[in-house]
Amino acid sequence: MQQSSIEVLLPEVVRRTCGRGTPLDALLEVMEAMHAAPCEHLDRLELIFDPMTTPERFLPMLAAWVGLAHLVPSGSAGRREPPPAMLETGRIRALIARASDLAKSRGTAAGLVRFLEIATGVRGFEIREVFGAGYPDARPFHFEVLVPATAVQYHALITLVVEHEKPAYSTAGLVLPQHSEHVS
Repeated sequence: MQQSSIEVLLPEVVRRTCGRGTPLDALLEVMEAMHAAPCEHLDRLELIFDPMTTPERFLPMLAAWVGLAHLVPSGSAGRREPPPAMLETGRIRALIARASDLAKSRGTAAGLVRFLEIATGVRGFEIREVFGAGYPDARPFHFEVLVPATAVQYHALITLVVEHEKPAYSTAGLVLPQHSEHVS
């Protein structure tokens, strides 16, 4: 806030004593300097809330706001222990940016596949519903996530994402190249 803007807010009787070199002028200069930093932050506030431009230290807060706190590093957004698989900063930014779209398709096969693709950066995930005569281990509301070979290195992350993003009433398993594993 500039000195002239602050001066306008003063009572008329005080404004009359304002002039160059007066104690009030010095006080107004100090007030202007004190307002400079907060005003600078407010002028670029949209950069703070954009996940692609926000400082890295603010990412955990943005992640928590959009329901992705379980994917951020330890000590942030109220977490006490680290998640089993850390995401790269760029992937966290991409997930936060797409959180609204991902929320619309949450609980669907397409939504889970899209989430996994953004989180890992690997395409080719598939969802297979496991029920009916052709499946001896068939369970109601069970599905398998077919993991592409290039995503096996993200096993812990994939498990974490599936646990949090699958419908609550369902169970899921991961099918990794060469074997399968039950998630929950």
